[in-house]
Amino acid sequence: MARPRNQHARRAGIVDAATRAIAARGLMGLRIKDVADAAGLSPGSITYYFPGIDELLLAVHEAAVTRFYETRRTAATDVDDPVKALARLVELGICDPDDPMSPALYELHLYSARSPAHAELMSTLFDLETSLYREAIDGGIAEGVFADVDSERVARAAVALEDGCGIHLVGRTRTLDAASARSAVMQYLQAALRCPDLVVEESPR
Repeated sequence: MARPRNQHARRAGIVDAATRAIAARGLMGLRIKDVADAAGLSPGSITYYFPGIDELLLAVHEAAVTRFYETRRTAATDVDDPVKALARLVELGICDPDDPMSPALYELHLYSARSPAHAELMSTLFDLETSLYREAIDGGIAEGVFADVDSERVARAAVALEDGCGIHLVGRTRTLDAASARSAVMQYLQAALRCPDLVVEESPR
């Protein structure tokens, strides 16, 4: 069987379809056929690139981690003002439950308890997100706009708070929406960094 041209694009399309399938159906009982239906391909076309569901799930998790991190990194590094950079991190750090990546990412994070490879990806994303916050906080400390705090500790707490809110947003908790979740993270950072000027800045996704 000849290999199709542009295999990278085909693999990426399958990963996107799997992301949508996970968001719609969850991981429990997910089959190659479900992904094939979402992609508009035959099951054989899926297994040509991913021999089994485990390989496909790992590729989905890797893609979600990369996208989530790179989107935030780009937004934060596009500005020189550490206050605005931190606000952008908060704005983009609260997940959008209507974006298939968000529920898929949380589903795969839960899968990490049973898979060392997925656990490594979960740890990697936490560390990458922490580094983004830490760099913005360190920049603000250097410029004198943030209090001289333990930036690593504050950054880790902010990421943990985001993740906690994200679970409730994906789970459609009635009493929490994205705006109030962002407000909660920002209020923590305002207090921890003693910077009342911190406000969430809506930025293009």
